[in-house]
Amino acid sequence: MQAPDKRRARTRACSVAMVVAATLATVFTMASGPVQVIAEGRPEEATLPNLGTNEAFLSGLFTDLPLEDPLTVFAFVFERLAPEVTVYPSEGYYYFRFPMRGVMVKGSLHLSASLRDEGIISFGYTGEIEDRPRGAYATMPGRSVELDASDGLSVRRMDDFNYEIGYRSKVVVFHLYDPGLDPPPAGALGASERYLCTALDESGLFFDLVWSGSRDRLFWILNERRFLPEALLEFGTARVVGARTGFVFYLDDRSNRKVLIGVHADDVEHNTWYDGPFDQLPDTYVKIDSLEFAPFLAAHTGLDPLELDRYGHFIRRPGTRAAIAPYRFYRSQSEFDFITESLVATCPRDSLFGLLTAEVGREHLAAAAESSP
Repeated sequence: MQAPDKRRARTRACSVAMVVAATLATVFTMASGPVQVIAEGRPEEATLPNLGTNEAFLSGLFTDLPLEDPLTVFAFVFERLAPEVTVYPSEGYYYFRFPMRGVMVKGSLHLSASLRDEGIISFGYTGEIEDRPRGAYATMPGRSVELDASDGLSVRRMDDFNYEIGYRSKVVVFHLYDPGLDPPPAGALGASERYLCTALDESGLFFDLVWSGSRDRLFWILNERRFLPEALLEFGTARVVGARTGFVFYLDDRSNRKVLIGVHADDVEHNTWYDGPFDQLPDTYVKIDSLEFAPFLAAHTGLDPLELDRYGHFIRRPGTRAAIAPYRFYRSQSEFDFITESLVATCPRDSLFGLLTAEVGREHLAAAAESSP
């Protein structure tokens, strides 16, 4: 007599799952219309995602690769790239991950705007064992290397957004995704606000970077002019959270926009694909003199402009970017409970946005660093 009950339970569980899936599909469809390939403007060059299987995952875990040798790991990764790949994140990082020797290896190839025309690309990775529900987290010491002609690497510029890279007997064409410089519609910006650029974050979300002259501050707003691969869930007053990314947005009804006000501190600490858009700036536009944001970044951070190069990197610390993170690094959604109907209704707009776009939560990261072995 137990079997029918179990079948009914399974049927109910499947029904619930189908309702959840249908709800998410409805959210996506209502928000942005039919789902399209993300590479707008070049859909013919986009590819469907590879199928991830447990077989491939376990095979990787039981495969040996000398992770201590970055050149060997680079050869392993490069050999497995398709003949043509698209680098979606705006800063030029091509991210990858694969299981190997019992850990998940995560890393990137970086086609830096300041180095790629010199025939140099950066490669780095680390190995992670992560179990968030139980709080366990460990990393293998990271490895990184810059490769150039002396390593057998060739880099050929095809145009501003396309490069051909050769290594050993293989050649790969890297398409740098062009997010465009398309400002938000009229009414989305205040009188003292200025649109600077659009960036595609490694989370898959598009953001517009905006300068506020009245507050001398940069901030990010969600770009919903493209397909939005996220379900936004309401919680509390005037805010939503991304079900997949954990990004928290303030619903600015007056300007009909969503302002990024929170990124989970775990993602920042562990440098995941959901650590926020603080470093994903469209450097190619700076390279071709279509964008200048270093003066705005200096004003936003209070740094001496002479400390930064044109890309916003510290001159004395090459490769290290001054972060644009005007939001909270949060552990709990209760940290946004200060946003109440009374606050929204009575607080002057400039003061309210000063609160919402303050960089808060670095104490979370400091505490985590102190407690780590």
